[in-house]
Amino acid sequence: MKTLAIIGAGYVGLTTACGMASLGHDVICIDIDAEKIDRLKAGHMPIYEPGLCLDGVRFTTEISSVKNADFIFICVGTPSQESGAVDMSYYDAALEAMKPYLNPHAIIINKSTVPVGTAARASLVLGMPVVSNPEFLREGQAVHDFQNPDRIVLGGDKFNTRAVAALYGSIHRVFFMSPESAELTKYAANCMLATRISFANEIARICDDTGANVVDVMEAVGADKRIGPDFLKAGIGYGGSCFPKDVRAMINAYESPIIGGVDSINQLQIIMMVTKILQRSLKFDEPIKEIAIWGRSFKPGTDDTRESPAVELFNNLKQYANIALHDPITNPGGMYDILCGADALVIATDHDEYKNPDFTYMRALMKRPLIFDGRNIYARTDTPGFEVVGVGYRRGL
Repeated sequence: MKTLAIIGAGYVGLTTACGMASLGHDVICIDIDAEKIDRLKAGHMPIYEPGLCLDGVRFTTEISSVKNADFIFICVGTPSQESGAVDMSYYDAALEAMKPYLNPHAIIINKSTVPVGTAARASLVLGMPVVSNPEFLREGQAVHDFQNPDRIVLGGDKFNTRAVAALYGSIHRVFFMSPESAELTKYAANCMLATRISFANEIARICDDTGANVVDVMEAVGADKRIGPDFLKAGIGYGGSCFPKDVRAMINAYESPIIGGVDSINQLQIIMMVTKILQRSLKFDEPIKEIAIWGRSFKPGTDDTRESPAVELFNNLKQYANIALHDPITNPGGMYDILCGADALVIATDHDEYKNPDFTYMRALMKRPLIFDGRNIYARTDTPGFEVVGVGYRRGL
């Protein structure tokens, strides 16, 4: 058992703290937000993450607690600036705050997503080596991902990286590399996943123009073992706290036509869905004025609405119509209740609750049998009596 200090009680910090405690380590989590720490001490989880358990984790606002730690994980936020550059103010503040209290034999680990070269810069500030150990957690499945990682990436010298690897146990696939390579691996991975999503959305646009069905097309494309099916779903775009931020950070730091195109396509998805709704509205004698939206979080299984396409869609549509919103996690209640008198239903998040609804009941409630399927969850579903306009497919026109 080792003594670990986790700096930052956000999503990454809490998942790391709880995961390491479950492995038997002595863990203390430090955050400057006194109200959050008080809630955590009382056993209240500030984030929605199924299976995350606070057992075995101590909480404090005292940065001096790092003095007793063998390993110190930096897990503070690194949000985007308006330019797309990474805001390193929280990270730099953490370095300065911990510096007077460091055990000279402690190992410092970067979990935060940071620009290439940050570990080297932090080493100069602290006067000791810093290991890069980026996280690859999926919101809603973070506990599973911590316990069953595809890989652990460690950048730094041989002694320190092996010591960090030992914290996780001996059953995982570990990649040892330079800190710079580890830092870039995180950005490259997220940009690759975002690229696949934007590629599927570009094909969806072509499907809209030609009458092809993007779900059929991408399923066949993904059946190729060289390609695979993951992250090839068309829709109203990616969101959350990682993909948009990391894509913009790469665009800001490096010239990349491909990554720039990925971002441009993603920004178009909301515009294209709003355009479809407005164009369809023009074909009615009375325009669409009452819209129900199912979904608010950026993806299913989480309450995170940061850079959520669903929220952006809501903000765009509210200038044209009255909007009623449901989300099983962020805006719970009766999902059917908001359909009463609705001119249209928009699927903005593909929560499981929305995948097999009672279409007969929905038809009775709604003023018009019209669905805009922003997540293509009904592309293979019989929707009797409904006109469905998806992203790269349509039915019932």
